[in-house]
Parts: sequence; C-alpha cells; structure tokens
Amino acid sequence: MADLRARFIEDYAGGLLNVARQELSSTGEVLAQDGFVDGLSLFVEDGRGVKSGLRLGSALAECVDPATETGILNVRSADRTYAKIRDLKAFATACASAQGALSESVAESFTNLEGAFESLEADVQSYRTQLNETVTSVELETSNLSERVRVTEREISDINTDLTILSDQVISVETSGITDGERGDITVSTKGTVWNINPNTIGPNELIDTSVSAGEYINATITVDDQGRITAASDGTIVGVTDGDKGDILVSGTGTTWSLNQNTVGPDQLVDTTVSPGTYTLSSITVDAQGRITSASSGAGSLPSRVNSNAVTAELANGTAGNITIPGRRGYLLYNIQTSVAAWVTLYTDTTSRTNDAGRGEGTEPAVGSGVIIDVVTTAGALSQVVSPGVVGWSSDNTNNIYAKVVNKSGSASIVTVTVTYLPTESSLT
Repeated sequence: MADLRARFIEDYAGGLLNVARQELSSTGEVLAQDGFVDGLSLFVEDGRGVKSGLRLGSALAECVDPATETGILNVRSADRTYAKIRDLKAFATACASAQGALSESVAESFTNLEGAFESLEADVQSYRTQLNETVTSVELETSNLSERVRVTEREISDINTDLTILSDQVISVETSGITDGERGDITVSTKGTVWNINPNTIGPNELIDTSVSAGEYINATITVDDQGRITAASDGTIVGVTDGDKGDILVSGTGTTWSLNQNTVGPDQLVDTTVSPGTYTLSSITVDAQGRITSASSGAGSLPSRVNSNAVTAELANGTAGNITIPGRRGYLLYNIQTSVAAWVTLYTDTTSRTNDAGRGEGTEPAVGSGVIIDVVTTAGALSQVVSPGVVGWSSDNTNNIYAKVVNKSGSASIVTVTVTYLPTESSLT
C-alpha cells in the first residue's frame, strides 16, 4: 500500500484529491472534512513518521506532528491544525481512484509508446529504403567509372602501340643508309630528319615553266605570282614620249633610250659635298669614287721651319751614362744641343750603333761608319753648344727618332734634360 500510494502521489501531486474522515459520497467523494477548509494543502503521515502530500489547493507545508499514535493517520492543515483519520475508508477510496487513474494513464502511455515505436519503425524502414537506393546508385556509378577506366586503358594501349610504330619508323630511317651530310643539292642533318636545299641550287632547269613566253619585252606589262615569278608579259609603249632632243635629254629607240646631252651637268646639277668652297694652297685633298673633292685643306709653306725637341734621363750618378730617345724626323740638319747640367751627349743613327759605342771613352774619336752623328760636351758655364757648321743627321731604321747617350758631368747625381734644335729635311712618318 505504501508503494502504490507513493506512486500515486508522485504522479498526481497536482491533481484533485479530497480526503475526509466521514460522510463520503457513493463515488468516494468526501462531503464533510471535519473542520478542514477547501483549497488548503495537507500532509498525511502515519505513526511511524512516513508522510505523503495530498494536494487540496496551495503549496504543501513542511511541518509534521510527531505525536501521532501508531497505525493512525495524522492529517495536518497548512495552518498547523491536525486531525486523525481513524476510518481509513476515505484514503482507501482515494487510493483506489488513484490506482484506476494510474492504470488508465499507463495504458494510454503504452498505447502512445506503441504508436511511437510504430512511427519509429516506419522511419527506420524509410531510411533503410533510402540507404538501399543510395547504395544502388553508388554501385551503378562505380560500374560506370570502371567502364570508363577500361576505355581509358584501351586508349592508352592504342597510344603506346602508335608510339612503338613511330619509333620503329624512326629507327628504320636511321638505319636505312641515310646519314647526315651534303648530298649534292641537298644537305641532310639531324639523323636524316632534316633535308635542306643548298644555296645557289635552283636555276632555270629546276624551276617549273610558267605560261609566259621566253623573250625580250619593251616597256613591259607583267604579272607576278606569290613566288615572285613572272607568269605573263607583254610589250608596252610610253604614251606621249617620242624620240628627239628634249633639252638636256636625248630620247631614242622609240622612247626606250634616254641620254644626257654633252655639257649639260654643271654646279647646279651636282649634289654638294662636305668640302667648303674656297682657295687652298699647298693643299691636301680627299677624292671620292666619282672624282669629286670631298675635303681639302691648305698646306704649310714650301720651306720647313726649325724645330726644338727634348727628352729627359732618369737620375744619373755623376760620371754614369743613360740612354734617351728624342722625337725628331727621319732626316734633319742639326743646329744646336743644350743640356740642363754639364754633360757629354752623343747622337746616333740607330740603337745598335749606340750599343756598340758604349765602351768608347770621352775624347776618343769614333770610327768612320760607326753610326755616331756627333759628340758634344757641355759645362756649367756653357750648357748650350752651337753646331757649326750644321751636321746632317738621320734615322737609319726609318723612324722619327733621334737616339742619344748622355753622361752626367755635373759633379753629383742629376736628371739631365737634352734639347736639340734641328731643321727637318724629310717628312714625318704618320
């Protein structure tokens, strides 16, 4: 009874349950409640302290009366008014009503649960059908994909077969005796795969004849194809041009020959060159292939002028010699030699003569034909020596050089500058 009552009160705590000690209706409804007021909350508690809430109205109270005899139900109002129920018929009737309501609710719940399960089974069956349809579609797509893969494999196999055939053809060409090199009018290269026509190969015999007739055409009208070949030609005439003298031009040959008359071309007909108009003396000129002067300049006077030229030695210890080369001409007339310090200066026709004369001492006359042009000794009081009469000098190696040996006689280490004054007798090499 305690378990059934607990379930009832748990499930129907918010329902209407009327509890009273006496005057029950035929349906178990309490007609009188012995002082309890409708709309209150009650507690039903047995003598062992086990309580259950019976809702008649507002919220349940929390206090119970511990002074309840064993086996007697103590009913307390929310205003702490207690009453004992000695006749349990009312509570039994309420429990029976609750049990009936509970049974009806459970039956309805089971009905609802069975409906839910049937709906769930229908949903599961629908999902299973959809899944089977999806699997079937996937299997069909997989089958189609497999077929496409098999087609692609066949295409790849066909390509490999074609490549094998092409490779065999290339090997056949490479091994057929055709090798790279010139073959007369043709040059073969790249293992026989490139054939080029050699230059200057195509002549009249190699060209295909066109429809034009071979021959000479006057004032011709021609037709040319895409390859630049004349495919048609005919003679023509120059309209309005007749033979005869046309002023500066003489026309002949039925207008085919035009010739300049004599004494026709003058300054006005010639194109200007870059030369400046004027008078040039002792001129140097440049002429083009048509005989025209394109540049001109005047030259110097007919007699040459004397020249001063010099060179400098390295630092020389007193009494030691050094070689220098003075700029000059291939031929010259020597007038003067000047040094910056006291020195012994010797001029030569070439370097070989200078080398051969290195051992000769000062004051010793050079041998005839030794290549020595002159010996000059200057002092601190006479650094410039006039050559009188003048001495003819030249370069035997046909250069513009004057070769000299210089001995320092200043009494200390010095750099010696040698200046020569001469008159050119030959032109300078350019």
